[in-house]
Amino acid sequence: MGLPARMPHPRLLILSPSPARQRVYKIERLRPGAVNRAQQVWDCYSGKALNAARILQQIGAAATVLSFAPEEEHSRIKAAFALHRWRLIPVSTPIRICTTLLEPDRASELVENQAKVGRRAATAFRHAAFELAEKCDAVLATGSLPPDMSPEFYTELSKRCRQAGVFLIADAHGAALKAFLERPPALLKPNLEELWAAFHKGVLPASEPRIRSFLIRVGLDIYPDGEGRILASAGARGAWLATQGSVSLIPAPRVRVLNSVGSGDTMAGLLTLCGALGLAPRPSARLAVAAASWQCATPLPGLLPEEKAAVLRRGLKRFL
Repeated sequence: MGLPARMPHPRLLILSPSPARQRVYKIERLRPGAVNRAQQVWDCYSGKALNAARILQQIGAAATVLSFAPEEEHSRIKAAFALHRWRLIPVSTPIRICTTLLEPDRASELVENQAKVGRRAATAFRHAAFELAEKCDAVLATGSLPPDMSPEFYTELSKRCRQAGVFLIADAHGAALKAFLERPPALLKPNLEELWAAFHKGVLPASEPRIRSFLIRVGLDIYPDGEGRILASAGARGAWLATQGSVSLIPAPRVRVLNSVGSGDTMAGLLTLCGALGLAPRPSARLAVAAASWQCATPLPGLLPEEKAAVLRRGLKRFL
């Protein structure tokens, strides 16, 4: 099902520098050193950007997706995300495998790091990203870069998007987050611990007043002109919205959690669409936080129960 009739269809770009194949195993209890038999198994393409692409496809919002992939995977990826347009950069390394182990009260992740892609592929990705971004209404940059791509790519991307008036959402941590801070995007969407680590050593404080004070200070430092905002995800609590010197907690709906892996990617996908449609910060954050929570009730990242996807479509229509 697509977006509601008469709703604008914006030009979206998703940059996917680290795609993966996700395997999700539901088990009764992990027993180290023993044979663990799965009760159910799910399989899908994944990685942060492809999880965001999945939620956009489910609610009927088409995007252009730029990604690396070995040639033998191209047709299968396009078939899995048939609504989207694809620019796939061939690489010789196999797509990485990530594994989720679901127990009744927790989920564990086994994550294979992204391999080098080679100079030619990295250069092709960089040039295509700059070319496509300048023609879009909103761009999502998320996921770890291959080890042979410099984080400076993100600094340049943010600079070009700002010059072209393109709404850029950056979901990053570590060196990539610091690269974005050199040229802040329209919206930063790290998680709260990642944002804290970019400015402080030590553990994130539990005190809500200290968190608010930190976000106000950081928001004003990053966006002294008020031309940007931060949405820092905070797990089951929701996400902190910092904009123009104001900070508020956007609470998450309560759900029975099956798999929380990828919920932040679902949030990023919704924020990309909301940014392209010109929705105000608070309703955008409310829709994105709700979607991230609802995804936790399903086994696959970036996928909602269909009745919740319908609620999102109605919500988008109401706020436009």
